[in-house]
This record gives sequence, structure tokens and C-alpha cells, in this order.
Amino acid sequence: MTIYVDNLKSYPQKAKSGSYYFGSGKESAHMATDGKPAELHAFAKSIGLERRWFQSGNIPHYDLTRNKFLLAILTGATQVTSRELIRLCRKSVSINLNKEIEHVSE
Repeated sequence: MTIYVDNLKSYPQKAKSGSYYFGSGKESAHMATDGKPAELHAFAKSIGLERRWFQSGNIPHYDLTRNKFLLAILTGATQVTSRELIRLCRKSVSINLNKEIEHVSE
């Protein structure tokens, strides 16, 4: 299992009423894994992220502030481009889903 972070990027969108975005020019990155979600959660916890900040979906991930991005790199995460992160982690999500389907059908 590898933990990946993509490059810091400024997102210009503004927060909608009642919600929060990193936007408004602040830099953020994404952290995902090619392993099991539990491994990502353990790594996230080790750098001070809360489980409620996890975003499930096509590429399960955490958003990182600049400080958490730097801490993730210092703790052993591998920096990749956004495209690489998507390619590596989408493949993993597909493999893990297929394993779950095979297990259920046995």
C-alpha cells in the first residue's frame, strides 16, 4: 500500500452558505491510497486528520491544507501529479471492488 498526495493547487471557488471549501485562493492537495481505506484512515489519523473529513466517491480521499500536505510528505507519502493519483487510485478502487464482489458471490 502506498499513500499518495498530489500537488498543492489554489482553488478559487467561494464557500456556499452553510458549507466550507478550501477555496478563496488557499492551496490544498488530495491524499489517497492504492491500498485499503483503513490504511488511508490510519495514515490520516497519524498526521492529525479527522475521520469525518474523509470523502468517499470515485477516488476516496482526504483534502489537505499546505501544512498537512508537508506533514504527509515528511511522514512518508509519495508525491505524484493529480493525473497519476487518479490513475493509481482508481485502479485500486476497481480491484478492491472486484474482490468484494467475488467474495460475496462465493
